[in-house]
Amino acid sequence: MRADRATLRAASCAAAATFVVVAPPAGRRSRDVVTAGLISSRFWFGPVPGSP
Repeated sequence: MRADRATLRAASCAAAATFVVVAPPAGRRSRDVVTAGLISSRFWFGPVPGSP
């Protein structure tokens, strides 16, 4: 069970990092979308290591 949780967390971190890289820098709206994505990943998976 512990390995599954670690794998899931690693996958969520990778997905969040990919989301940030893929999101185009189109002003304030894109930053809000990135912020919402990071907040939702924290809600589902807990705090993301290395993020503020």
